[in-house]
Amino acid sequence: MKLSGILLFLFINTIRSDVMNHYLNDTTIDSKNKYDGFKFPHQYLAPEITLPNVSDLVKYLENLNRTVSYFNRFPNSTDCNIALGAFYTKVLLKRTLKDYKTRIVRHYCEMILDIIRKCENIVSHYVYTNRLYGWQDEEYRLSRLFIDDNAQVYSISAFNKGHLKQWLLTNSDVHDYAEDMDDISLPRLKYLEFVLGFSKFYLEPSDSDFCISSVTYNPEPIHLSTLQLCRPNQYCFELLHSSPSIAYALSHRLLNILIRHQMRRCYLKSVEEDSTHIDLLCAFMYRETVYLARRGFFIRDMFLEHIALCAMRGYEEFHRRNWFNKILSWMDDEGCIQENPNCEYNATSLLIKRNAGDEVMGKKLRRKLRNKLLRECHDHPMALVMIVMAHGIRYAVHYMSEVTLSFGLK
Repeated sequence: MKLSGILLFLFINTIRSDVMNHYLNDTTIDSKNKYDGFKFPHQYLAPEITLPNVSDLVKYLENLNRTVSYFNRFPNSTDCNIALGAFYTKVLLKRTLKDYKTRIVRHYCEMILDIIRKCENIVSHYVYTNRLYGWQDEEYRLSRLFIDDNAQVYSISAFNKGHLKQWLLTNSDVHDYAEDMDDISLPRLKYLEFVLGFSKFYLEPSDSDFCISSVTYNPEPIHLSTLQLCRPNQYCFELLHSSPSIAYALSHRLLNILIRHQMRRCYLKSVEEDSTHIDLLCAFMYRETVYLARRGFFIRDMFLEHIALCAMRGYEEFHRRNWFNKILSWMDDEGCIQENPNCEYNATSLLIKRNAGDEVMGKKLRRKLRNKLLRECHDHPMALVMIVMAHGIRYAVHYMSEVTLSFGLK
């Protein structure tokens, strides 16, 4: 699958049609007064008190292994979504072993190493299948980023508590729906319109593809501990710093910046300004994640995506045992996961409504919905759930002592 024209990893894979953006012309961000976050639910301002236990760790390992094993059955079918999911999964697990190997008993170490090997197999197949496309091909350039993971392993942030609070309780112009999210008055269908209206927020999917693939033009880092200035690209710079930003438009801006920071160890403005911008983006992504959780997880893919990315920065707000265990409930014995069926129904209904009178398009959209509902394994949320489970494993090990782990299940 070629990168150009598709939605890279964080794109709207679960609800995408080739014509959806054409029919979402009325999706807009309303103008409202500044809001200082005073309605944000207090219980979510700090990390969760209940920490994971050994039983949770084992569940995260077993379910992650099922999903990774599923993708290993079809390595030659690996696309960019799956490859990026496997890449981030293996680097998180490598960082876990690097930091905590002495406190993990041998059995669990072997499980982690086995998952890493399976992820590397997935990534290597992706790199190999793209080798003939040549440097001018966007997906080929993306695949080149996966060859060396040393910078990415090094760049995963240490855990931090309460870091996002200051950004959640401050005025910002990222988008004007923060207050409606915090008091959960924002209708589900309105948020779904934002999800579907990706390109209404100044970031076309093809633009994000281009800007991600252009990261390879930056030289590899000389020293992992030092960030250098990214190669100037005014077009991408303006896209990544534009507003408003909501749903997938938020995620894509963050992904672009993180790939530059973590895979090429370079900054766009300055180290400090980029870090502040990442904090701001993740604060809004956390606000959306909390909103989705409080409204019944009605878009699983979006919920998983925000956790998968922002947890890379060590924000413990995104590391919540209840959320990890909720995600486990969506997975079957094969390691598969589906998007929330109601999301699929509602997304299709919105698209049909915006295409009223076009029977051919209506039939096409209904057929796509039927085929999606019949499939138990949806690749995009599965790629995301691999990363989230890897975050859960790292988080669980971080808070367990060697003595606790040595006794196994309690």
